[in-house]
Amino acid sequence: MNDIPVRSNLPPDQATAEQLLLAKGIILIFGEINDAAFEKLSDQLLLLEAVGSPDIEVRFDSTGGDTLPGFLMYDLLRLYKGKTTGVITHEATSIASVVFQGCAVRKIFEHGWIHIHTPTSNDPLSLAALENAANIKDLRLGLRKCCGQMLDVYENRARCTREQIRGLMDEDRPLFAEEALNLGFVDEII
Repeated sequence: MNDIPVRSNLPPDQATAEQLLLAKGIILIFGEINDAAFEKLSDQLLLLEAVGSPDIEVRFDSTGGDTLPGFLMYDLLRLYKGKTTGVITHEATSIASVVFQGCAVRKIFEHGWIHIHTPTSNDPLSLAALENAANIKDLRLGLRKCCGQMLDVYENRARCTREQIRGLMDEDRPLFAEEALNLGFVDEII
């Protein structure tokens, strides 16, 4: 990959590792998926689009996080004009596995894994809220919608049926590299 000009207020010898990697077309999605991770990815892709949308490698090591920024990150990668190659260096769990599916080419380290499961709620609910049937109904509907969106993403990329994918989500377990490849959640083991 060619060097990409990266804006920084730091002298070249003080640039961060992430800035140096971005200059090589490498983006890291490490840690929690949240609003800050979405904003960071959005800023990085805007910078890359400003210099012609070069091909990029997106490295993943994430246990997941919030679904809304995760789906937005998936869309950013899916719609990026350059070629996107995702690489799971350790794990892509929960919503991180959805973000990973936004990459055109999906690779995984030999000892890496992808972990899919049905969505859960991070909303703290009080006893009073749980005793209100409308709150429970709204929570259930929201989780079903999120699960449907996750299924749509996986079904679009994997080589198994929606029912098989839902079964894997219900099992809530890691899919190690070989199994993830056989099911079509990744394209290549490296």
